[in-house]
Amino acid sequence: MALEALRRSFRNGLFSLLILAAIFTNGQARSLAQQAPIPTLSGRVIDASSREPIAGARIVLTRRQVGPVGREVMNARMQQGPEPTILTAADGSFRLNDVAPGSFSLRAVKPGYVGGYFGQAAPTSDETVQSLDLKAGEHVNGIVLRLWSPGSVRGRVFSADGEPIPNRWVAALRVSTSGAGIELRSTSGAVLSDQQGNYKLTGLEPGRYLVETSTSQPASRASDLLGLMSPSSGRRVREAADPAVYHPNALSPQEAQIITVVAGEETLPVDLTWPKSEIGTSVSGRVVNLPDGVSDCTVRLLADGPTRFLGDRFEIRAADIRTDGTFIFDHVPQGNYLLRGMAGVGSNAAVWFSRNIAVTDKTLAGLELTAVRGARVTGQVISDNEQVPLTPNEVRGLQIFVRPLDGWNLQSVESFPVIDDGTFTSMALPAGRFLLTIIGSLEYVSRVQVGDIDARDRGFEIPGPGADVAGVTVSLMRQPVHLSGTVLGANSAPRPDAYIVYFPSDVASRNPWTVRRTRPNQLGNWRINVSPGKYFVAAVEGGLPDDWRDAAYLSKLASRALRVEVGKTDIVGKELKITLVER
Repeated sequence: MALEALRRSFRNGLFSLLILAAIFTNGQARSLAQQAPIPTLSGRVIDASSREPIAGARIVLTRRQVGPVGREVMNARMQQGPEPTILTAADGSFRLNDVAPGSFSLRAVKPGYVGGYFGQAAPTSDETVQSLDLKAGEHVNGIVLRLWSPGSVRGRVFSADGEPIPNRWVAALRVSTSGAGIELRSTSGAVLSDQQGNYKLTGLEPGRYLVETSTSQPASRASDLLGLMSPSSGRRVREAADPAVYHPNALSPQEAQIITVVAGEETLPVDLTWPKSEIGTSVSGRVVNLPDGVSDCTVRLLADGPTRFLGDRFEIRAADIRTDGTFIFDHVPQGNYLLRGMAGVGSNAAVWFSRNIAVTDKTLAGLELTAVRGARVTGQVISDNEQVPLTPNEVRGLQIFVRPLDGWNLQSVESFPVIDDGTFTSMALPAGRFLLTIIGSLEYVSRVQVGDIDARDRGFEIPGPGADVAGVTVSLMRQPVHLSGTVLGANSAPRPDAYIVYFPSDVASRNPWTVRRTRPNQLGNWRINVSPGKYFVAAVEGGLPDDWRDAAYLSKLASRALRVEVGKTDIVGKELKITLVER
């Protein structure tokens, strides 16, 4: 009995010690977790030109997520609640504590300056944002954020006889790169020339510009629209009766001289000279075969043939169609043009019209444009995994965008919703070649089946007026394929300053929506999300040229690029090393 009691006492004591040990271990683990290093960021903000520190700049840290067509979606910072305001000290320094792990965009902002993004090497808004990737407990010190002072342009407006012209509006047009190519964008701050013809444009982001002078205030013109995209793109269009002259004495942007605005400097003299005779001639006509009850009737005047801006379809003017179907353009310079437009019934585009014209020094009147019925694209979205069909919740909210590959401006009919059963019907579209893309919770497309072809990257054809395209099947992926690697320089050292371009290896599949760019993170590591296919991935040193989407430049990149065939499995375990290609 005494022996058994001793054994029970030993077992109970051992059990108590185990409990105490567990409690101690748990407490120690919690204590260690609480004491684990939390990521921090520190650095300074400087003037990119003078290298002097900038005090009072606001530091903004934003979580990043990149979509399938290069769209960057900015989410809330790292925690719920109001965004904290962090300002740089007198020496330009800053420090961010308690940063949750993730991928971020870091930027400095201060009135009177432009730029400020982490990794930004040039002051333009076209610059691709570089990510800052943080792991748990990681500290990133020595960050340098650069801000640039804006520049200005000064000059005079003259007549052909050299006399100053007062009260003419002068504005700058930003030459920038977009998904559609090289385009012009409006800038704020148009000014009137004074009694001596002098003008000065201030607050300009460093970069390339055209300078124009006009008889009417730019803000009074039609919606900002130019070329291939919708009014929300920020482009601009001139009203039909509004003449303009571009520096130094050009009658269209195609012949204008591009100037460069340098940070913190004044560019001068940038003079503009109006011609002696009236600019251009008038072009007028009528749109026939319009249905009853049409609305939103617009005819657009496009440059016909290769141009410096937006390929073959640079938009020159836009004019409203009157109730009797007539339209008129004044002050049209000589050249070859394309008249295009649409007329809607309610919220749907119903008819489209198009005609080539040649403008001489004589008035061009009595033109007739015949409106024809648009075509509709119908089909359904499905899961690329037949075993797991899409649910109504996954489909709800998806939006299909029709991307024109031959210069049509689809205006308000470029997008349409997918309904809960997965089917879709487009607005009425003109004849031409188009690409379908998806915006929503499921954005990665593995296949777009149109008849016997996969039109995901190459697009599909609407062969003629009213030629509906039915039975289209869009296969969606629930998750993209991740492709990642490291950019290495000549000495095999990481190069976080590089720019990465990735595009289909199939030449016919390259277009503004399949040729994309990104940046590696602060360690030179890069990661892109793609759909299955064959791609080239190239790294470029020193930034990208304006024509980085052009066929000749892509061919140059392809000769040095990494070629990758992507299935449905991430390629992350294999180290993908790409060497730099000179700009």
